[in-house]
Amino acid sequence: MTPEQIALSSLQAQWWGVAAAFLTVIVAAVFGYLTLLNNQRAQDAQNRATRTAVTGTPRRPGRLRQAGLRSAPTEVAWAVQTAGDQWILVNEGAATAHDVRLTGYTDLDQRRLSVADGAPRTLAPGEALAFSILSRFTVRGPANVVVTFAFEPGAEPARQTLLVPSR
Repeated sequence: MTPEQIALSSLQAQWWGVAAAFLTVIVAAVFGYLTLLNNQRAQDAQNRATRTAVTGTPRRPGRLRQAGLRSAPTEVAWAVQTAGDQWILVNEGAATAHDVRLTGYTDLDQRRLSVADGAPRTLAPGEALAFSILSRFTVRGPANVVVTFAFEPGAEPARQTLLVPSR
């Protein structure tokens, strides 16, 4: 081998070493990111389990009645329905729900939840509130949303947790 060939082969070996080190760093960064996402999902599952253990069983969709005797209808029932790419929260009860807010049950659910207008609303029977549950590469599946509302404007709020199924 000539000195030029030796120098060229030495330079090629250095470049191959640099390329291998660069690819190793990229692979490590990708696995680090995936591990971080997995840890967040595990923490979210732990939060759900802890809340369920503390509060008993999670509330299921159904009808909530205002306590006391009243002549007006006092029943609110929530339903989650699909509407294309979005979901809608429908008041299927006989009473109007005031100061309606929609939040995520856990931090992960909150990050995935997107409500067009986050201001509290009043939903009469049959009216709906549109929202989206964002699905990303590693964050998909069912979500839990918490509906906070009042039977009267400014009254004590009631909360109900609803399951939004995966698509």
